[in-house]
Amino acid sequence: MRFLIGSFLAMAAIPAGAQSPSPKAAADPAETASIPIAAVTLEFGDPKPIPGSPSATGWMTPVFCTGDGTIVVAIPNTGTQWQDWRMPSFYALDTKGSHTLSPRSVSGIYDMQYRGSYFASDSMYGIEVTGTRDDKQELRTIRPDKPAQQVYTGKHHEYVIEFDRDGNLKKTLELPEQYSFWRLAPLPDDEFVALAYDRINAVPRLLLLDSGGDVVRPIEIPQTMQDDPVLEQGQSSDVLKRAKAESSLSFWLFGQARGRVLLYKSRAHASVLEIGSGGATREVPVQAPDGYEISSVVPASDRWIMQFRRSGLNDNGHAVDARPGSGNFVYYEVDPNDGSVKRRIDVPSGPLRQIACEADGVVRGFTISDGKWLSITADLPR
Repeated sequence: MRFLIGSFLAMAAIPAGAQSPSPKAAADPAETASIPIAAVTLEFGDPKPIPGSPSATGWMTPVFCTGDGTIVVAIPNTGTQWQDWRMPSFYALDTKGSHTLSPRSVSGIYDMQYRGSYFASDSMYGIEVTGTRDDKQELRTIRPDKPAQQVYTGKHHEYVIEFDRDGNLKKTLELPEQYSFWRLAPLPDDEFVALAYDRINAVPRLLLLDSGGDVVRPIEIPQTMQDDPVLEQGQSSDVLKRAKAESSLSFWLFGQARGRVLLYKSRAHASVLEIGSGGATREVPVQAPDGYEISSVVPASDRWIMQFRRSGLNDNGHAVDARPGSGNFVYYEVDPNDGSVKRRIDVPSGPLRQIACEADGVVRGFTISDGKWLSITADLPR
């Protein structure tokens, strides 16, 4: 499995050893702005049990959401077999009834492994995997200190496994083999936008795909995203530098808002690219609050809502305090026309909550209490 930004586990409680926020860290980020920013506090109603939810205490990010509020999450497996950690468990969580999404229910694809990308739309769910249609195996020694094991020797390809809204297998798409795919997101007209890496030319590619997974045409990537010293190392003859350049795409993410896809770079101050039907694009320079940078996009039906993280946070092997009072992560509504922040959206203190999406003026999220998953909602007026 590729180690992506989207593979970091978000636990339902702050790990032991996390430091309490200092007065400076907990300061209102709007106080540092030259112009006061309006603010609204989310008032969540009573949590509602989610029937059919998994027995787990954490989840992977990002989290996705459909237009009607169904939350889609990936949960890492903790089995002792090496096959377990190569494929998370996927769930579509709905208070009216949840569904399990099982990529390995597909027959004819062997050695299946999660590729780090999944998505949700109003008509289906999709999970990107790699595998082979050749069932031949050989006994090989992978590590000298481990016993030999059976491995599939056939050529591996990348696929998208699609499920309908009831969790039933819909179809399998084979993606073009000349690219290494990192992200996929559905567009309203049954097309897809894909973020891929062209290893031959050592450059990122943004592609418009049809409903069958074939390339329709390339989409231009904003220069502000490509101006990255790490990404430029792809032109080096050093294998490690080239691998590092490709892996830098783990910070390039897709969000969904106003019926369009947003391509953005997490932990950066680059522009956001809005992608609509047919691959039409619009570049918007987002103005992050002072001392913050883009963290993620909250899926929304008719507005832009973004989470920002404090610049310079060190989470490399360290626990980061994500409690609302820490000020390390903050939410803002952003003007989609010019990228300016319109108002701050405060989350009340209490048990750690995951905001999943906004739809028609209602913010939807979830929390975990005693191992039980609970749905929470709050009104977000204009």
